[in-house]
Amino acid sequence: MSKLLLLLAAVCSGLSGPQGSDPAKIDRLVVSSNGHFQALIRRAKGQEEIDVALARWVVDVSERSTAGEPKLLWTARYPYRGDAMEYRLADDGSAIAAVARKFHASQPIVVVHRLGEELVKLAGSELIDQTRDLPVQDGARLWLQPENEAIAVRWVDDLFGPEQRLVLETLEGSLHLRLSTGEVVAAQANLAPIVVFPELLEETKPPSRIPYVTGIELPRAVDAGGDLKFAVRGSNPSIGWSLAGYLAAYDPTAKVLLLETRSRYFPQGGLAAQVLQPFQYQGSVRGLPVGNVRVRVATSGAPLDEFSLDVLPSGMVLRLVRTGGFAGFDDNLEIYNHGLKRVVSRRAKEPRFEYVPAATVASYVDLLSRMEPGQAPLPRDVSDALHFELSWWHEGAWVSRSWSDPGGPPPGPLPALLQEGF
Repeated sequence: MSKLLLLLAAVCSGLSGPQGSDPAKIDRLVVSSNGHFQALIRRAKGQEEIDVALARWVVDVSERSTAGEPKLLWTARYPYRGDAMEYRLADDGSAIAAVARKFHASQPIVVVHRLGEELVKLAGSELIDQTRDLPVQDGARLWLQPENEAIAVRWVDDLFGPEQRLVLETLEGSLHLRLSTGEVVAAQANLAPIVVFPELLEETKPPSRIPYVTGIELPRAVDAGGDLKFAVRGSNPSIGWSLAGYLAAYDPTAKVLLLETRSRYFPQGGLAAQVLQPFQYQGSVRGLPVGNVRVRVATSGAPLDEFSLDVLPSGMVLRLVRTGGFAGFDDNLEIYNHGLKRVVSRRAKEPRFEYVPAATVASYVDLLSRMEPGQAPLPRDVSDALHFELSWWHEGAWVSRSWSDPGGPPPGPLPALLQEGF
């Protein structure tokens, strides 16, 4: 009996850690919420026996693998503060956040490292109104809701596409921090100002005027993170007129971009012949939110038809749309270059976010490079067919390929593979 008790004691000792070890000196492992990435916070070489507060620490962020050792992505010196902070890792391994539940006005209570560098360090006074009466527990003021979910990394649909944020449920409400920039933003980001180039900065003499515009050239789609480049065609009334700049205004309710071209006359000496002078002016617009935008171009002549523009989420590699069927499907599946799959369904209240390994995204891009755009004929006498449209970037243009089921097999291995991802 005594031997059995000794054996049980030895087993329990082994489960609790190495004999004589200090739990404070054991490395900390932080795993992303999707389980695909890990951050190992460890003492730097030669610091193994140094106290937590005095030791130099390093964080190693890796992609986990079921087939072998984790693949190291990046490493950095790390200001580890032990249990004084809680740690969260981004779902693509790009950033690790440390958050203190105890409020300190002058000390960092939120620290984010991204891709080997410190991204942002925020003291309590930068996040919470110091005049607020915060609850006290064990002699320390608290600023977060007590639930474990009060500190989380989440994908959020931003104006320019899905992005990862550190979401903190404070006693004053939700606080969002972009893990890409370190910027603290509102839960629903405000529309950024539209930037047009070259912009009509101010009116000078001679004053500018809207020329006779006959058309505009612009792409079918643009990445929300990039510039919308355009060319305006038309005529000025005579020699001596040149581009003064553009004015741009966006109506978020109607989703309309009003683009106004301005020309200015510079006397050439003598009388200028009143002969129309054709022009083609170049320009660009930045800051349009994701969605379909109608572009209206101002002109001194007859009104022009509106132009339709798709502003696509930043970083999107492809989109597969499924509609029809007995169930009346209306689903979108999107793949992004940072390893995200986003599925939006009419039947679901919220988008579904999943991780896609970088090698898989690269294989998708490779398969897309071998596909040709096109449209298959719709099946006849099939009222409940499923219809698919696959869109992707090809040589700078947003192109598509469509097919139906029944109506023929999908056009290649990638469409067939993606169909299973809804």
